Amino acid sequence: MAGDALRAADLPGRGRGLLAARNIREGEVILTEQPLLLYPASLASLPSFCSACFRSLSAAASPCPSCRAAGFCSPSCAAASHPRLLCAALSGGGGGGVGNLASAAEPHQEPLLFLLSAYSLPEPSFRVLLSLSSAATPPPTDQDPASLHAMVAALVPPQMLPPGFSPDLTAALLSKDRTNSFSIMEPYRPEVPQPLRKARAYAMYPRASLLNHDCLPNACHFDYADRPGPRNTDIVVRALHDITEGREVCLSYFAVNWQYKDRHQRLLEDYGFQCECERCQVESKWKQDDDSDGGDGDDTMEEEEEDGNGGEGGDDGMEQEEGDGGSDSDDDFPHSYFFVRYLCNHGECYGMLAPLPPLPNGEPSHVFECNVCGNLKNEDEIDAPDGVLPFKKLCSAMAGDALRAADLPGRGRGLLAARNIREGEVILTEQPLLLYPASLASLPSFCSACFRSLSAAASPCPSCRAAGFCSPSCAAASHPRLLCAALSGGGGGGVGNLASAAEPHQEPLLFLLSAYSLPEPSFRVLLSLSSAATPPPTDQDPASLHAMVAALVPPQMLPPGFSPDLTAALLSKDRTNSFSIMEPYRPEVPQPLRKARAYAMYPRASLLNHDCLPNACHFDYADRPGPRNTDIVVRALHDITEGREVCLSYFAVNWQYKDRHQRLLEDYGFQCECERCQVESKWKQDDDSDGGDGDDTMEEEEEDGNGGEGGDDGMEQEEGDGGSDSDDDFPHSYFFVRYLCNHGECYGMLAPLPPLPNGEPSHVFECNVCGNLKNEDEIDAPDGGAHNTLVVGLGSTSVNWLEF
Repeated sequence: MAGDALRAADLPGRGRGLLAARNIREGEVILTEQPLLLYPASLASLPSFCSACFRSLSAAASPCPSCRAAGFCSPSCAAASHPRLLCAALSGGGGGGVGNLASAAEPHQEPLLFLLSAYSLPEPSFRVLLSLSSAATPPPTDQDPASLHAMVAALVPPQMLPPGFSPDLTAALLSKDRTNSFSIMEPYRPEVPQPLRKARAYAMYPRASLLNHDCLPNACHFDYADRPGPRNTDIVVRALHDITEGREVCLSYFAVNWQYKDRHQRLLEDYGFQCECERCQVESKWKQDDDSDGGDGDDTMEEEEEDGNGGEGGDDGMEQEEGDGGSDSDDDFPHSYFFVRYLCNHGECYGMLAPLPPLPNGEPSHVFECNVCGNLKNEDEIDAPDGVLPFKKLCSAMAGDALRAADLPGRGRGLLAARNIREGEVILTEQPLLLYPASLASLPSFCSACFRSLSAAASPCPSCRAAGFCSPSCAAASHPRLLCAALSGGGGGGVGNLASAAEPHQEPLLFLLSAYSLPEPSFRVLLSLSSAATPPPTDQDPASLHAMVAALVPPQMLPPGFSPDLTAALLSKDRTNSFSIMEPYRPEVPQPLRKARAYAMYPRASLLNHDCLPNACHFDYADRPGPRNTDIVVRALHDITEGREVCLSYFAVNWQYKDRHQRLLEDYGFQCECERCQVESKWKQDDDSDGGDGDDTMEEEEEDGNGGEGGDDGMEQEEGDGGSDSDDDFPHSYFFVRYLCNHGECYGMLAPLPPLPNGEPSHVFECNVCGNLKNEDEIDAPDGGAHNTLVVGLGSTSVNWLEF
């Protein structure tokens, strides 16, 4: 960590800086630090982000009981609260309130939020803040310190103001803010160009503030504000490449693809210095050559880049400086390789690609993570023209050559390994045949075409006005036509009529309206899928649901062959073949209470049979950027030999035997006879012979091991010794230690990332529920993954290494 990787030093002409205290490997986490000060970026961000941890807020947020303007995502955040002077100002304690703050000119709002937060610090932290370096340039003309000081005094009761409160102290604080603040950005959304992406909060990190600027940095920083667990607002700094002992460690203070003139102007105006790094020395020569040719210098880099692989400049003077770096010769731009290797060219992201930390054996990870969009890329694909990972090169095979369908005695159709499969391989990825919303309540929250989370800027469907779309392309794709007609009231329906249906009817109605909207070839494929072996629930009578569909849709829109029998056949397909696409993971929501945002049907994936100790698991990456975000992705948990059946678990693997037995019998019509069930059924028989009722068999067994408590839906943690005095009684205990995520109450499956380009295992595991990544050597850590091993909780709710 930072203690042994970095040392502070006075550097001639550069002030204080941080040097490598030893040789640093590429990808190492060389600094992780908690914020000294954390404050909202704007008043507009208050309803969207927790005022304590700055995670995205849900509708269930708890408002601050004092000011009612701030919100908190959990009881622990509500207890931590937010800066007391800011709270007082928002509550109107000094004649303030949101209205008064909002009436301040826009340039005043951010510095007022900073000052109210800074003046709330306890004295020791306040002294540290004052010890940070000050800006070398005067404040902007529209941010006069004296005026801002008077505004603070007017917003807060006098008795709350700290000792020494004065215009000079306010001016000194503002000087610290301009030089030392880091942005914690809003969640990345691919449709929002990078220059238009806003900060959700600002943070000050005393040690990180010593990192000086370089236009070709050797490190970059990450924020993981929406990751689960504590310390989500820590700054994480990783080395881009090997750094030898004694070399200065530097960040770039802005996107590395800015033009020379924009970088020069920004550094001079905001930081008071002129950069003389190697890159600037090269590019300043280009500018001199351009000026001598009579050019105005404004498009120097664009002209240079037309000879290379560069992209167009962004809205904020940004452009892509890849490939040959914009010159006929690398002698003119010797740093071109930097942009090929470290600049993310996914869409308009232009973030920095930093290697993941070295593997436990000391070898490089060969996987790079973007600090803006979160995409992961293999090193051998780092210069792929589309900036993403083709599946065939990332994972040695696609489903076509990894799996084959077969009729299995007593199990129906299934998928077998067509060859030896390596742990972590993506063995199946498939687009949905059918995709439909999980409930009417989910319509305002998720795009009705791609089911990504919707922002306030969503476009409503022009026909029904009930569905929303996240982008023009999704609006053009639209949503199922019969569902749209029912929501718009075309057949006497509408949201009101759908909502008035009994709750058990709503999901099957959404399915039927979507299924009957399929084109004929897709509809035939749907009818070819396996049917449920059990009758429908008593409160979902097919004849009644058929009549409801007929009442909701204009008769001329109903397809040929529409009949009660066809409706019954469709409903039987839904119960057996649908996969849930879940709402975003939030650590404060227990896993049994987490809901689906949509359901999807994948014909090939539906052939995967169940096992209570599966050898594969599936992922959905619904909020990842790029196309095909609703594809199902199936990865192998461990090596699978040719001819073995590939299986998933149809529910969380930590369910008790009795709950698994009941669910499989009622919903799927079979009794599981896997190895695990054979062992656990013996426990139940032993318990029954002792006069027990069988309800707590697994809890009793687990008290001898490391098991957790049962969840709300019959779930419990079966880790450690597996709930027995001997592994002979539970030989599968290692499965739970290795593959069950014990982060909070997640209990998802941990699947290895795909093998490295050299064929070696990745040694990094990803959870298919919370998204956490864990190194193999920390796989059985009691806290669910050491905070400082992989990369200080690298897992985000969306690990976007999968692209097509």
